[in-house]
Amino acid sequence: MTGELATFTSPVTSVNQSVCIADGSSIPIRSQGDARLSSDITLSSVYHDLSSKKIFGRGYERDGLYYFGDPLPSHVWGPSPVTALSQHRCYVTFIDDYTRCTWVYLMRNKSEVFSHFTHFLQMIKTQYNTVVRNIRSDNGREYITNEFRAELNKCGILQQLTCPYTPEQNGVAERKNRHIMSVVRCLLRGMGVPKHFWHMAVLTATYLINRTPSRVLQGKAPLHILQPTSTLFSIIPRVFGCTCFVQNRSPTRTKLDDKAIRCIFLGYSSMSKGYRCYDLITRYMYHSLDVTFLETVLFFSDSTPSPDPGSEILAADDPIPPRPLPILEPPSSPPTPTDSLPPFASQDPSPRAQNPLPVSSPESGMSPPLVSDIPPPRYPTRVDSISIPRSVHEALQNPLWVSAMKTEMEALQHNRTWDLVALPKGERTVGYAASGIVQVKCGLKKAFDIKDLGPLRYFLGIEVARSRHGISLSQRKYQPAESGELLPDPSIYQRLVGRLIYLTNTRPDLTFAVSIVSQFMHSPRTSHLDAVYYILRYLKSCPGRGLFYKSGVQSGLSCFTDADYAGSKSDRPEYRAMAQGTSEILWLRSLLTELGFSMTDSSYLFCDNKSAIMLSSDSVLHERTKHIEVDIHFIREKVRSGVITPSFVPSYAQTADMFTKSIGPSLLKSSLVKLGLVDIFASA
Repeated sequence: MTGELATFTSPVTSVNQSVCIADGSSIPIRSQGDARLSSDITLSSVYHDLSSKKIFGRGYERDGLYYFGDPLPSHVWGPSPVTALSQHRCYVTFIDDYTRCTWVYLMRNKSEVFSHFTHFLQMIKTQYNTVVRNIRSDNGREYITNEFRAELNKCGILQQLTCPYTPEQNGVAERKNRHIMSVVRCLLRGMGVPKHFWHMAVLTATYLINRTPSRVLQGKAPLHILQPTSTLFSIIPRVFGCTCFVQNRSPTRTKLDDKAIRCIFLGYSSMSKGYRCYDLITRYMYHSLDVTFLETVLFFSDSTPSPDPGSEILAADDPIPPRPLPILEPPSSPPTPTDSLPPFASQDPSPRAQNPLPVSSPESGMSPPLVSDIPPPRYPTRVDSISIPRSVHEALQNPLWVSAMKTEMEALQHNRTWDLVALPKGERTVGYAASGIVQVKCGLKKAFDIKDLGPLRYFLGIEVARSRHGISLSQRKYQPAESGELLPDPSIYQRLVGRLIYLTNTRPDLTFAVSIVSQFMHSPRTSHLDAVYYILRYLKSCPGRGLFYKSGVQSGLSCFTDADYAGSKSDRPEYRAMAQGTSEILWLRSLLTELGFSMTDSSYLFCDNKSAIMLSSDSVLHERTKHIEVDIHFIREKVRSGVITPSFVPSYAQTADMFTKSIGPSLLKSSLVKLGLVDIFASA
């Protein structure tokens, strides 16, 4: 039946009939004839609907086939052998057959399928302005109840049931369920999360699967096809089951209470832009974005008690019960010192041993004190009493360090790590001289079958050139260009950007541009690929440019810091950048000291923000700095000790700008000179 008269190849004949369609309504027919769809396909007795011209549905093409009216695969999993903390035992899934997007509803009984299905129909109609035309499921009793079928007839939805014991007929739902449970097992096993949290793992697995590119969808994510303009991850994904600390925003919190609450991360909130974090003590589920994650620290260990399966998780809108105080019982018997304790443990008794706390008794009426059953430490409590030598000569003057060195040498000889022999006559120990390196090479050649390839010239795509002026590192022969026409495959874009990332080892001038294009690795567009081509054209203009290290004595150590924290113009990001720069300076000074280069002069720390420089030099804690984290205030200590000297640098001379923002040609040219980027292969 069609409403287009132009498709008929023969004169239509008048008829007076009606056709009943799927929703139960009747459509009058006025004529019929032969319709030609293509050069080799002709249909006869096609009805012509001239009165209504109603569109009953739209189809789509996939793998050369045309589909009209996608079914809605659905499946119920459960009951689970382990009851969840929320008392759920099963869940139902509804899957869009076209986009493969999945919706999951947790249930305590299978009889809740009908209520979730009606909620799902209303949600689809409101949010996506569409309706469900047919549903596909197995022969479970929850799908064939009278109220379920009545709802289907009311909405005009066709029901497709699989044959008994034939789950392959509902393959989309079965495969999706297998995928969900595979991810759930990985989430629970990866961080040692108890099985009582399987319901949170199911919600997290569905959240991740809907946002993961699929080969069935040509490298796209289900949510990206369903909502092309939406952001796949509005918040940063985290490791399920890790330890996290939620900021305590309770209005009853005092200055003596904890500012953060230790919780376990259990997924992402569906009602707000935040994370789900569960507190085992109060059994409360927090929905918050102010969370600090320790993604490598397991929340559950051997000493952590497992949660009670009979306890329920409190919802986000329930009142938070008070956190109980951890009362530590007194030890049954005081620890007695033994002969295995170090001498300083018995010579320097702790104040607790001198003045023991009174033990409570029912007769005295005293309340039991809060004491710890942890034995006293078996290490020195005063670290400042141990002096660390700064040279071998100073260590040899201290009998304690001499004894420690003898003990270490005896252990090495006992394990036959090496043989200690006398220094041959006329030989010297290996130092920084070139002759020492030659001796090492000769020794290695005698012990192993090796060949001296001479000075380093090429290694892992990095070309090394030497001269009397210095050493140059470049990646001239490492070209990340791709041949052939562009394919609609994100892997081509990913390979290009991956090679550009490796190229930044010797081309720091590409760092900012490559950091921008690397943000679109999973869903690149043509504009992103054009930006990569711009970078490649820039590389073609100077392929031999690389880092050049001048020979001779260098004039101290200096650092340029800059920050572009989401476009913020405040001085806090600049101050944090100075703190990170201070950490790098301390590490480099320590490394140079170990290599034999003494650093006595102060290192300059350049910044283009005068407010941040004043904060680093001002020791007064006023309103502008009281909210800055305490751990970065060590920059002031380094300024007072003379290790670093903060110095202002104008924006036009800021070398670090090229790493945080796009800059003009003039500033780029001057920054290349300051960074030591030289093209030794360019024509003079």
